[in-house]
Amino acid sequence: MLHGAGIDVADVARIARLVERRGPAFTTRWFAAAEIAQCERAAVTTAAFAGVYAAKEAVWKALAIRAWPGPVPWRWICVTESAPGRWSVRLGGPVADAAQAAGVGEVRVHIAQGGAVATAVALATRAVSGAPPA
Repeated sequence: MLHGAGIDVADVARIARLVERRGPAFTTRWFAAAEIAQCERAAVTTAAFAGVYAAKEAVWKALAIRAWPGPVPWRWICVTESAPGRWSVRLGGPVADAAQAAGVGEVRVHIAQGGAVATAVALATRAVSGAPPA
């Protein structure tokens, strides 16, 4: 059963400027170590960062967590490519706790990169009784 859906579009040039100007101050605030390593290995690093950025935003929207005290801890939403074109979402820390409390079981995401933008769509499904969030 569907819990929530989210979509986001990231401007590749904007993300490129943030990576270039702020470097690790930007990347380590927004991305988990696994995401940074993966994006830095990509053929077009800035497009990869933009895709993962859009995916994280889409996942957050799909989780539909209404009450959150303060800034979203983006590094606790980890989106990595498990196989070419296949993405996996790993929630951690307080985001995983909130997702579990909201009844989320699994989150899936797809990223489309092309030209000036990266687009991501995420779907969160309800948990099967007794299963932890994915």
